[in-house]
Parts: sequence; structure tokens; C-alpha cells
Amino acid sequence: MMNPFSIADDRNRANHGKWGLEFIGFWLLGLCNNFGYVVMLSAAHDILKQEKNDNLTQPVSHNATNQFDCNPISTGAILLADVLPELIIKLIAPFFMHKISYNIRFVFVVLFAVSALIIVGTSKVIALSLFGVVCASISAGIGEITMLQLTSFYAKHTVSAWSSGTGAAGLFGALSYTGLTSLLKLSPRTAILILLFIPVLLVISYIMVGASQAVARHRQYQLISEQTTTDVDTGRENNRFIRKCLTNMGIFFACIYRTAYIPSIWLVFGLVVFEGLIGGGAYVNTFYKISIEIPKPDREFSMGVASIGDSFGITFAGLSAIPLHNAICR
Repeated sequence: MMNPFSIADDRNRANHGKWGLEFIGFWLLGLCNNFGYVVMLSAAHDILKQEKNDNLTQPVSHNATNQFDCNPISTGAILLADVLPELIIKLIAPFFMHKISYNIRFVFVVLFAVSALIIVGTSKVIALSLFGVVCASISAGIGEITMLQLTSFYAKHTVSAWSSGTGAAGLFGALSYTGLTSLLKLSPRTAILILLFIPVLLVISYIMVGASQAVARHRQYQLISEQTTTDVDTGRENNRFIRKCLTNMGIFFACIYRTAYIPSIWLVFGLVVFEGLIGGGAYVNTFYKISIEIPKPDREFSMGVASIGDSFGITFAGLSAIPLHNAICR
């Protein structure tokens, strides 16, 4: 006769294993999806500077009356090139993306990610390099919508896992490119090509998540019957992440502009970390609230539509940076 306590223990261990598999899988998906996007922001200027036909990335002569070190093209322009395709995808994709299977969407994500790294890593033509940056943006846009919508079929901790992975991409993406080019003294193009293992890791991560999809489909019957109780209980729980973040940093930036002096680079690092906490806290709590408050039939669509918000913010930042750059450097 089977021991009921043994059966319960086995079931708890199995559920814990599935929880860990889902969490690690979605964390890696977030990391790999945004990795190329971050690397393109870090490497685009270096790649373009190597091209003989590129005259725009050469530093201009400094104005003797200007205390700022300015380049002829604003970094906001590079930011726009990396975010506009993603914004366009996020604007239109939620209205038809549900008709395309997740596997087909994922194929496009991987193809565009691989194409971006190969094109930027091998191209010697400016237009082709910019097209590679666009491919990275398209991959990130399709990937974000797809993976966020996929979390609606899993437990709510997958939202936190995905969000944490996207934040880690900003750190590891920049560090990996800097380490390859600065520490190992590799050329930017070689560094880009070495990072082709990231799409491979993306495929492995998707397989990890796919291994638990059968369980997710099986649990849908339980989720339907338990939906009301789960939402009420979860809504009363404290989120693992910061609920409210400070957003007003205008005074600090105003002081920097007036003095043009920061006494230590560590102050800048601290500021960037603080900014990352604000952005990460806002991102994860937005989608966590959606996973709690939106009814299950509408949750998949809501996840896709809500992802537009951060791209709008980045686009506006890039648009505002261009005239501000010109005004400051004039």
C-alpha cells in the first residue's frame, strides 16, 4: 500500500523542480532576449568608427567656450535606431500575434538575433551595420511580447524571473563587450561574433520552458477553478520587489549641468544602479499587477500591449536627447 505522506513528498519535490525549471528558463530568456539589444548600444559606435566611409562618428573640434566634450551626433540618435523598430513591433503585434504559434515566433526571434550579430560583426558598410542594429531591435521586440504573453500560462513567479533576466542583460551585456574589447583587446567585430553563443543559449532556455509546458497545460484546469481564491490571496501578499520607487532625480541632474563636475566615478555608478532599481521596480511591478488583476482570458493580450510603455519612454528619451545635445554643445 502506498504511503500517502510519501506521495505528498514526491509531489512537492516535483512541483519544486518545475518551479525552479520555469524560473531559470524565464530568467535566461530575459537575459538572452535583451542581450543583443544592450550589446548593440555598447558596440554600435565602435563598429561604425572602424568603417572608412563613416565621417559622422569622428569627434568634432571642441568649442573653446564650451565646457562639454561633444560629438557631432547625439547618442540619442543611436538609441533611436535601436528602439524605433521595437516600438513599431510592439504597437502592431499584439493585435495579430496571437494568431501565430509561439514556436514560429521564437524562430523569428532567434533568426533576427543571429542575423544582427553576424551582420554587425562582418559588415564594412554603414547602412548594413545599421540594418544589423535594426535586426537586434526586431528580435528584442518580438521576443519581449512573446515571452511576456507566455508568462500568462505559467505561475506568477515567471514574471519576476523574466524581468530579472532583462535587467541582468544590461549588466552582463555591457560587461561582456567591455571585457572582450578592453581586457582581451579584441576588435569590436570579433567581440560581436564571439557573442553568437547567446542565441544558442536562448534556444536552450526556450527548451527548458517548453519542457514544463505540458505541466502548464495540465494545470489550466486547476487554475480555472482556483482563479478567484488565488487572485485574492496573491493580491494581499507583499511583492518580492520594491513597490514604490523614487522617480524625481531632476535636481541632481540640474546640479551636474550647472557644475559639469562629479567628484568620483563611483557616484556615477551609484546613480546608474539607483536608476536601474527604479526602472526594474517599475517594470516588474507593472506586469506583476497585470498577472494579478487582469482576468485570465484577457491576460495574454494585456501582457503584450503593456510592453509598449517602456519603448515609448525610451523613444521619447532619444528624441529629447538630440535637441538637448545640440543645445548644450552649441
